Amino acid sequence: MNKLIKPLFLILALSVFASCKEDTSIDLSQISKEARFIRFDSAFFNSDTSNITGEIERLSALYPEFYVAGKNPVFWKSQRNSEQQLELFASANKVFNDFSSINENLNFSMKHFYYYFPEVPETKFYSYISNLDFEYPILYTPEQNICFAGIDLYLGPNKPFYQSLPAYQAYFRQPAFLVRDCIDAVCKPHIARKVDAATLLDDMIYYGKQLYFLEKMLPQKEETIIAQYTPEHLDFCKKNERTIWAYFVENKHLFDTSQDLKRRFTELAPFSKFRMQFDAETPGMIGRWVGWQIVRTYMAENESVTLQQLGQETDSRKILKLSGYRP
Repeated sequence: MNKLIKPLFLILALSVFASCKEDTSIDLSQISKEARFIRFDSAFFNSDTSNITGEIERLSALYPEFYVAGKNPVFWKSQRNSEQQLELFASANKVFNDFSSINENLNFSMKHFYYYFPEVPETKFYSYISNLDFEYPILYTPEQNICFAGIDLYLGPNKPFYQSLPAYQAYFRQPAFLVRDCIDAVCKPHIARKVDAATLLDDMIYYGKQLYFLEKMLPQKEETIIAQYTPEHLDFCKKNERTIWAYFVENKHLFDTSQDLKRRFTELAPFSKFRMQFDAETPGMIGRWVGWQIVRTYMAENESVTLQQLGQETDSRKILKLSGYRP
């Protein structure tokens, strides 16, 4: 099981530009919008505990987004003195002791986003301690263009804070996924999804569009980052792509609306459930990866389609047909 939570720290440590397979047709030089993490976590947990009321006023003026629910000194004192949150902040400071490379990474990725979506105003990114809010590691409010990142949820899969999680869920708690998840959150409002009577293919294409957007936005193009797969799981997908596709087609699963199929192939799980002997070797959500390959092929075969048009297209049958996908 330890093989499944092999950290990707080395990938994160690589230079943003050294690992980049940049599209030379994209000119980012004219994009003036910038992106960086504003460290509310540092400001808050380094605040003066002897003057809680004064610090609330100071911090609320600088970071009003965190005080919309009020300035109750009893609440904020309890947050500031929470032993667990202080421990999380200390651990986060060790993992993220230098935000310069992360900010460079985020800024480069967001310039790609602004290139494709120039009408979107500049987005604010805040880092904070979420007190292990596993349900919402990233919170994005498109109306205000604000993204909140709980950096205590990206400290590394083997940290004791995550021992209550199954290994396959702890895997997502890697520092290397912080920027990736922020970009994913910013992109989602621009990706339409068919909800009513959605088939397995509809869900595969929706998630495939998400992964394709990430591929276009992220400066580090490693598929292990984009798909959040171990190298072993990614290798399994590539080696067995034809067999996986044949399984979906031969069993007539693609146009089935069964929730069971979606749970087996597109929802979070330790592995995908083909109900065959090799199941334990498969990554979870393998349908998303296949959807990504279909979308990739579709965009390669239909060069006139823009990223915005792809995001709004919900006809999965059309995408499949025009892709000519044949692994």
